[in-house]
Amino acid sequence: MPIKIYCAHCGKVAEKKPHQIRDSKINCCSMDCLHKYQNKRVDVQCDWCGEMVSKSRSALLNYKIHFCNKSCAASYQTKYNPRTGDKTSGWKGGITAEKYPYQVKYRIDNNEKYLVHTKVSAAVQRGDIEKMPCEICNSQDNIDAHHDDYTKPFNIRWLCRKHHMEIHSEVKTNAIKINKMALP
Repeated sequence: MPIKIYCAHCGKVAEKKPHQIRDSKINCCSMDCLHKYQNKRVDVQCDWCGEMVSKSRSALLNYKIHFCNKSCAASYQTKYNPRTGDKTSGWKGGITAEKYPYQVKYRIDNNEKYLVHTKVSAAVQRGDIEKMPCEICNSQDNIDAHHDDYTKPFNIRWLCRKHHMEIHSEVKTNAIKINKMALP
């Protein structure tokens, strides 16, 4: 049994089925009117700085708060919904010299390596670099980025944890042998 509605865009009277009214946030006489209604821009005030900004009606329906730019949105998020440091669910007190002396010492002693690890990790997260299977066993589990030369941060050998550790133990063993040969 059709129900009469007034189109939100043009104001015409139209008939809709009850489920069409129930399932829709906006009631319009046609899809064309619906698109015109949604794409019509409305001026609203930025919830952070107060500047007037033009938003689509669909944005007004889908979001409770509105911002004029990403900077205002980030400032609002930082103040009212911070998810950094001790405000996150996984916070364990941060990396401090008292709690994690090895990690702090590693970051200080191996700053170049630490910065390269950070660059590669960020590139993987952004999708700029894709992790590949282990070049030795073709495994795709627990893959590490291995650097033969840290001056070339994106010259990476992808290795599973097992083979990565084996390569590092070989490097250490060879370094010890060379040092012993150099002793008088």
